[in-house]
Amino acid sequence: MEIKDIQKEANDIVLAVDSKLGANHNEETTFIHLLEEFGELARQHNNKSIRKIEQDKTNIEEEIADITILLMRLANIYNVNMEEILISKISKLKEKHKL
Repeated sequence: MEIKDIQKEANDIVLAVDSKLGANHNEETTFIHLLEEFGELARQHNNKSIRKIEQDKTNIEEEIADITILLMRLANIYNVNMEEILISKISKLKEKHKL
């Protein structure tokens, strides 16, 4: 599956869940929800570095997936093609760092 297909699927699932729950992932709520998910991922980092307890790899994977889905929803809101911008940005980074 290509990134553009994943972006569409991610957007569609967010909208379907919103419809089912009577919610609305608009620009503001999507951004806030994205920050929440980053916080949940940060908690796993704190587990290792501050709390000195084992990280939950499954939870880390789920939080990264949640973040990606919400980023893709935000991209749709802004009418941004994730595949194009990622390819472009990787190319720029390679050029900048002579890789």
